[in-house]
Amino acid sequence: MGLMDEFQIGIGKATAASERVLQVARLKGQVADAQTAQQARYASLGQEVYAEFRRGDSLSPQLASLCQDCLAGESAIVALMRQLDAVQGTGSREVCVACGTAMPAGAAFCVSCGQPAQAAAEQTESRPCSNCGSPVALGAKFCGSCGAPGPSGP
Repeated sequence: MGLMDEFQIGIGKATAASERVLQVARLKGQVADAQTAQQARYASLGQEVYAEFRRGDSLSPQLASLCQDCLAGESAIVALMRQLDAVQGTGSREVCVACGTAMPAGAAFCVSCGQPAQAAAEQTESRPCSNCGSPVALGAKFCGSCGAPGPSGP
């Protein structure tokens, strides 16, 4: 076998190896894309379950507990954002009654779900939470500060 033959064989092996590397890279990219899409589906599923919880639909105790944790997390985020606003000297934030997202004061619509901010103004009447004393909007099922169930809660 001559030098040219060995050279051709080497080129053939290198070509096959590079094609395998490219195929592996393509497949890994497809797997990553599929995993990202799956995570988005899980997130959408979770958002739908949480939306049902916020509407007052019946959920299993496990899902209701997870939703309560989300509600408490939202309350903590809003409280921290209000603290940040106070430190920065910016306007306070409001909370969307439809989805619980913190909104800048004076916003006309929720930046997350698009519901009119006037819906928040319609629910300004409140009562004190029996657990922590924080104001709870009339009709709310849970306290936004501590997560305790209200009189109309489960």
